[in-house]
Amino acid sequence: MKKLTLPRISLMKPVPSFQLSIAGEDSNLSGDPNTWWPSEACAKFCDLTILLTDDGSPWFDGTSFLMSLAFDYKFNLTGLDPKTINRKASDLKYYLEGLDELGINYEADESRKIKRPTYAFAALLNKRVAEGTLAYESAKRIISNITEFYRWRIYKTRRPFQFPLWIELSKKRGFLDHIGREVFVKYISTDLSDGIKRRTRKSADDYIQDGGKLRPLPDDELESLIKALYATENTEMRLSFLLAIETGGRMQSIFTLRRRHFPDDGDPVTTVQRVHIGPGTGADTKGDKIHYLDVPAWLYNEITKYLVSNRYKRRSEKLPTLDDDQYVFTASTGRPYYKAKDDEREFPAATGETVRVFISSTLTEALIKQDCSFKFSFHDLRATFGMGLVNAGLKMIDAGLLSRDGLLNAVREAMGHSDIRTTLRYLAYRETRANTRKANAAFETKLVRDINLRLKSGQNAD
Repeated sequence: MKKLTLPRISLMKPVPSFQLSIAGEDSNLSGDPNTWWPSEACAKFCDLTILLTDDGSPWFDGTSFLMSLAFDYKFNLTGLDPKTINRKASDLKYYLEGLDELGINYEADESRKIKRPTYAFAALLNKRVAEGTLAYESAKRIISNITEFYRWRIYKTRRPFQFPLWIELSKKRGFLDHIGREVFVKYISTDLSDGIKRRTRKSADDYIQDGGKLRPLPDDELESLIKALYATENTEMRLSFLLAIETGGRMQSIFTLRRRHFPDDGDPVTTVQRVHIGPGTGADTKGDKIHYLDVPAWLYNEITKYLVSNRYKRRSEKLPTLDDDQYVFTASTGRPYYKAKDDEREFPAATGETVRVFISSTLTEALIKQDCSFKFSFHDLRATFGMGLVNAGLKMIDAGLLSRDGLLNAVREAMGHSDIRTTLRYLAYRETRANTRKANAAFETKLVRDINLRLKSGQNAD
C-alpha cells in the first residue's frame, strides 16, 4: 500500500474534472475509483480542501469524506461552513502525519490496542498536551473529527474493523440554565476522547476558562500594550485592539465588522453606540449568536474618522464591493484579516493569522523596547473586558446599587455567555486574584481614554 505521508494540503479551485472515489449512494470505496468529480460542482465550492499524497494525487478516503460533508449525493451543497470542513481536513492531515511518525497505517486492524491507529495516536496526543505543544481543546477536537471520519468510512465501505478503534461510552453532562437551575443531558463519548488529559499547570489560577484559557491583563501590562500599539503606527491594529478591550468582542467579530456598522451623520456621537453582530448583520459571532458590542463614544468617533481617511480609502478600493459592505479593518492589500461566513468573494480564507503574527512579532518588539515583555493572545483582551465589568459591578454592590444576581446577569449579557458557569468563573477569578485590572462603573476605561488623549496628539488616520 502506498505510504500516505500527506506533506501538504491544497485548496481546490474550479478545475477540469478528476477522479475521486465517491458518487451517489452506491459508491464503493473498496473498489478502484472510477467516478468523476464534475467541474461544475467544483465551481460551487471552490474553497473545498483536498488532501494530497506525497505523489500529488488525492487521498481518496480523506477527500471523499470531505466531499460528503460539502455535498449530498446529488452534488447539492449541504450548507456546512467551509471553515468547518477545512478544519476537519487539517485535523486529518495532522492525524496521518502523527501515524507516519509512529509507523502505523491508518487502516491497521490490530489485536493489540496500542497498535491500533486511533489508540496509538491518542497516546501521542496526550504526550503533546502534557509537553504543552498542543492545546487540550485541540486534542479533543482532533479525536472527535477522526472518529467522525472512521464512522463515515465504515458506513460507506460496509467493512467494520475486527478490532474496535474505540469504545463508545454513554455520558451525562450537567449545566446551569438561565435561572441557575442544574440540568442534565445525555450524550455519547468515546474512551479515546475521555482518555485525553489536561496538562497540569501550577499557575491554573492565572486563567479563566472562557472558550479557552484566558488571562485578564493587569493594569501595568495593559498600559504597556496600549503604548506599544501606538508605537507600531498601525492604525488598523490599534483601533481593533482598543475595540476588543472596550467591548469584549472576539476576533471573528471585531475583524468582520463592516463599514455599515459605523454610520456617520457628520457630528461626533456623545453616548455609547450599540453595534449589532451575528447572523444577518455581516459580522460573525461564536455559534452564530445574535449579540452586540457597546462601543464607547470616543472610540466610535475614532473609527468613523478613520473610515473617511485616505488610508482606509486606499485599502478598501483594492477589493471591489459595495461601500457599506466593506470591512472596517483590512490589510494593505485590501483583504480582511478575518473572512466573514457570508463573504462570497474569491480570495483565500482568512482566520486571523495575520493578527496573531502581528502580536508575536511587531507588537512583541514594541513591548521589548519599553523594557516590558509578556505573552498574551487577542482573546485575552476579552477576558480583560470581562474583569472590568466584574470589578465595576462589585463596586456597585458595595454601594448598594446592584445585587449579586444583577451583576451576574449583566456580565453574562454583555459577554454573550450561554452557560452562566462561565460568568461565575470571572467572579471566582476576581476573588482569588488581587492584581486584576480595575475599571469604573460605566466601563468608559479611564486608562485607555487617558493614554488615547495623550498619545494621539499630532496623529491622524492618514
